[in-house]
Amino acid sequence: MRDDPAPTAGTTPETAGPGRRAASPNPWDPTSFPDRRNQMAEERTALANDRTMLAWFRTALAAYALAVAFGNILPSLHSTSANEADAFVSFGICFALVGVLATVDGMVRYRRVRRDVPDPLADGHSEGTRFAVTGVAIVLLGVAIALTLLVGRLS
Repeated sequence: MRDDPAPTAGTTPETAGPGRRAASPNPWDPTSFPDRRNQMAEERTALANDRTMLAWFRTALAAYALAVAFGNILPSLHSTSANEADAFVSFGICFALVGVLATVDGMVRYRRVRRDVPDPLADGHSEGTRFAVTGVAIVLLGVAIALTLLVGRLS
């Protein structure tokens, strides 16, 4: 059996009294650790920003798939006149440009949020640099698709 009684909530070393231990903060009470609570909010915001950037990348890749479908596949499947084939290729080029714009817009939004809310999960590697390199690669892919469709249309 213990000699000292159990501490009551809210006691500190000064108010615990003789023979009583101070209560430790309740780990499940969000007001006990306001710094941890703020850190968790920053972590959630950083992760949401990462997910949003990946969604912009997926949107761009879907636009590129439509660009290839409209620019190369549909004209070859559907026997059309030269004017109709040119229209398909024009739609393909437009979809490629939409993908490029989606990637650039997503990168700008990502950097803006990243500047305002630092990433507490960063482990020495810059996620921003990884996303920037990936974004540039996706933009170059879109430009290559658009140029390929344009050169195919001109020849």
